[in-house]
Amino acid sequence: MLQTALWQHDLQWAQWAVVVGGSLVAAITDVRGRRIPNWLTGPLLLSGLVWGCWIGGLAGLGESLLGCLVLAFPCLMLFVFAGGGAGDAKFLGAAGAWLGLTNSLIALMGVSISGIVLGMAWALATKRARVVLANTAATASMAILAAMGSSGPVWVDVAKASAPRPKKQTMPYGLAIVVGLSLAAMGTLLWRA
Repeated sequence: MLQTALWQHDLQWAQWAVVVGGSLVAAITDVRGRRIPNWLTGPLLLSGLVWGCWIGGLAGLGESLLGCLVLAFPCLMLFVFAGGGAGDAKFLGAAGAWLGLTNSLIALMGVSISGIVLGMAWALATKRARVVLANTAATASMAILAAMGSSGPVWVDVAKASAPRPKKQTMPYGLAIVVGLSLAAMGTLLWRA
């Protein structure tokens, strides 16, 4: 396990309390209004960067920035390429600023696993499991072909890509975030105890 400034101190409970508390607010606003607001993510990000600097100086600030990138990157890619929510990416980036690199890697595993499980449950509950499985298989096939160096089309027609698409039925991912962060927090704090 990486030994970093935001991993070695005795106030880890405070980091996780802020992040899990924030994720609970994010989940509630996501379920009610289908968005995670900037009034939550902005202050969480700034206070996380201050926290990192206070705990570890410049190294802690750098680690906060790395944690921000680690947690935000997957949701940012989903936002750019698959129509995911920008609020999810912003919130996870802010949470990563609080958690630092090592805790962000743990949180990423927790959020990913809970996202998969809750996503499949959501698909079953909304009778869209077949569509979700077909889309997953198609995406996996494209990834395998790309990894094997397939000579498929490389260029994207910008007009097609930016054209309005029919509204998809999506799950409020804030639910997966709060569950995944809570599990990561419990696991990390129990392991360190």
